[in-house]
Amino acid sequence: MSFIHNIETIRETISQNKVTPEVILVGVTKTLDLEETQAAISAGLIHLGENRLQNALPKIDALSTNPSLIWHYIGSIQKNKIKKIVAYFSFIHSVDDWETLALIDKYAKELNRKPSVLLEINISGESSKHGFTAQEVMQNIQSVTQYENLNFVGYMTMAPNTQDEKALHTIFSSLKILAEQIKTGGVGYKYLSMGMSNDFKIALAEGSNMIRLGTILFLKGVKAS
Repeated sequence: MSFIHNIETIRETISQNKVTPEVILVGVTKTLDLEETQAAISAGLIHLGENRLQNALPKIDALSTNPSLIWHYIGSIQKNKIKKIVAYFSFIHSVDDWETLALIDKYAKELNRKPSVLLEINISGESSKHGFTAQEVMQNIQSVTQYENLNFVGYMTMAPNTQDEKALHTIFSSLKILAEQIKTGGVGYKYLSMGMSNDFKIALAEGSNMIRLGTILFLKGVKAS
């Protein structure tokens, strides 16, 4: 199985739509088995995203001899699974409450790890989505600076499932504006993780420098342009 054409096409699409110097492409491999994941790696993917521990850990263990791989946890975080998430993943995208952040720091110290952490922001305000409100983050963001065992690197969001491009532009631009406002207040960021298979071009245009793609990379017949 080869994903080379898909990945090359996506990289070209990224180049055409990005407004930041560099963009990290996270291949969401949650639907792939080990053989398919190995094929994706052979096609050039280094950053790999998973959202379920029970499916991810056997793959991560099997591929542990490849030191170039960077694993991203992108799913909802259950408190009783945080220690394993910290043990296995370099990036944690979906931190949606302050207790979770504190537990990540605690377990990172125990495990001598230092994961990169992004706060999930519910920009759309949908009740079905996890994440901090913009106001919650603005009021408490200084707390991220107290943790010595994690790297706070930015923010992530998920847009509504809509074909309304204007609404999507508004969601993604709002996260960029929020991040810049917080940066002005003294807490910087490195990454905006926003954009999935159906909206990543809009996210790129609004300043995303980390996109999470699964369907468009790994299903035959799905076009990026």
